[in-house]
Amino acid sequence: MATVIWFFDQLYVPKELRFDDFAVLPLSAEDSALHAAARSFADSFGREFTFASWQTPTVDMVAIVQRDVSAAAIDEALSATAPRAMAVASALIYSQFGRGRPLGAFVDMGNGEYEARYVVSDYRKVTDVPIVSEQEELLRILDAFADHPQAKVFADLFSEACRDTNPSAAIARLWTILEGLAERFPGRKHQKVARALSHLGITNPVARGRTLTQRAYKVRNDLMHGGKLNASEQTAELKAELADLVWFALRRSGLREVDPAGTFLP
Repeated sequence: MATVIWFFDQLYVPKELRFDDFAVLPLSAEDSALHAAARSFADSFGREFTFASWQTPTVDMVAIVQRDVSAAAIDEALSATAPRAMAVASALIYSQFGRGRPLGAFVDMGNGEYEARYVVSDYRKVTDVPIVSEQEELLRILDAFADHPQAKVFADLFSEACRDTNPSAAIARLWTILEGLAERFPGRKHQKVARALSHLGITNPVARGRTLTQRAYKVRNDLMHGGKLNASEQTAELKAELADLVWFALRRSGLREVDPAGTFLP
C-alpha cells in the first residue's frame, strides 16, 4: 500500500488535523515519515531542507498525507489521491484568503519504490495574516464541496480574486461571486446583491455616501464596460473590504446561491 504526501507552501495550520482518510500536518509536526519524505522531496529538486529555511513566521509549509493507498504504480497513486488533496487545499486556500500554492507530491509505494514530483506554480501570497481553518471549519467546507457543485467554484474563484495583483480585476471576480450568490433574488444586478446580503444579515457599510457594493459595482463596470483598470491605493483598499464581505457571505450561505426562503449560519 502506498503513502502519498502532497506538499503546499504559503499555507498555515497551527496543529495537526487528522481525519479518517487523510491528515493535514504542518511541517513541524512530530512525524518522522513526513520529515524523511520532505527531505527526499527537497533533495530531488536541489532544495536544502531545514526547518529554518522552509518555515518562517509568514510563510509555512503543510503536507496533506494519504496513507494505505491501493495503487500498482506511482501515477496511479497520484491520480487516486489528487482529487482529495486538491479539494482539501482549495478549502484551506479559500479560508486563508488566497494564500497557498502546490509544490508537488512524494509517493512511497511501500516496496522500495518512491518518486517526487514537483509542481511549478505562479500563485501569489497576498497577505501575511493567516485566517486559520480549524478542523470543524475544514470539514464544513469539504462537506459544502461535496454537497453542491457551486461550492468549490466559488471557493476557487474567491482565492483567485485574492491573489489577483490588480485590484480592479480582483473586484470584478469578487462581484461575480456576489452575483452568483444573489441569482434567485428579484431586481437588477446590484439590487439582487443588496437583497441577498440583507437576507444573510450582512451589513453593507457606507462610505463617501455610497455602500461598499455600490462602489465595487462601479469599479467592476468601469473595467467590464470601459476597459478601465484602476490600481490606486483607494481601489486596493476597496478590494480588501469587498473580500472580507464576500468571504462572510460565502460562509453564511454555505458556498452556494442564497435561498430567499432559507436560514443561514450566524
